[in-house]
Amino acid sequence: MRILVLADIHSNWPALAAIQEPFDACLFVGDLVDYGADPVPCVNWVRKHASVAVRGNHDHAVAQRIPVKKDNGLHRLAAATRPLHWKLLSPSQMKYLVRLPVTRRVTLDGKRFYLVHATPRDPFDEYLRDDKAEWSERLQAIDADFVLVGHTHLPYCLSLDRATVINPGSVGQPRDGDPRCAYAIIENGRVELRRVTYDITATLKQMRNSGIDEDTLALAEAVLKSGGRMESADLERWTKHVNALPETRDPTADQSSIDPSLVMTEPSVNDTEVLPLLPTNGADDQTEEFVLPPKPDNLADTVALELPPAKVPHRE
Repeated sequence: MRILVLADIHSNWPALAAIQEPFDACLFVGDLVDYGADPVPCVNWVRKHASVAVRGNHDHAVAQRIPVKKDNGLHRLAAATRPLHWKLLSPSQMKYLVRLPVTRRVTLDGKRFYLVHATPRDPFDEYLRDDKAEWSERLQAIDADFVLVGHTHLPYCLSLDRATVINPGSVGQPRDGDPRCAYAIIENGRVELRRVTYDITATLKQMRNSGIDEDTLALAEAVLKSGGRMESADLERWTKHVNALPETRDPTADQSSIDPSLVMTEPSVNDTEVLPLLPTNGADDQTEEFVLPPKPDNLADTVALELPPAKVPHRE
């Protein structure tokens, strides 16, 4: 069985559309929305093609109509794009976000999977990188072969005594210094972290056409083209809310690359007025022996493991 693992799409349709992989099942670990300006095709694609999906902190915030209170760093991007989501998403699409479970347990091809956006201890907000000791502590109560997470936008695969932890990285906003969209393939127990180039210009054009202001657009461009590793001089400019990035950089400016997760903090549920979780048609933690749905007609047969024509992601 060939399993496609996706996380943190963030309404970036050109990035999602660039992933041309055949798959038997798709597992999505949260954050369909925010930051980008094209949520409709992203939500439609996941609704149609994801075998199992869980809710991320941004999905929760958009679905619950929680306003962004801060206006620095990545909060600025969320503040600029979240109201656009409320205008573009239909009631049915909003309901889909509301009903996404917080965690899921599923068995595929005899392997047990546990899906959660951040960590089992804090499904929405905890940032945990590829730290074996920390993850071993978090998994003490988890009985699974694979634990699939997102949230950090940093891809990694950790083989632990209890399970293998996989973060596929971010489809729509990588933060590891590589601007290509990230995802993972699991096939017969073997894990591959993969990257593919996408048209960042198309993403920025969609944001501009959606009415995103030039300040925020330039910030988005810097984040996307640097793979989330903005230069410290650029970050300082945005912290001070300047109107635009200069066309030429001051050669005397500090050019050191910084870790955006340490300074450009992501909007979390705890940054806003958190409303109670809405019902998810049952317990948030759902366990099932998953039965694959019929494969969409436009997906090529995967037995030969040949890439299909560029029709797998299609705008709906």
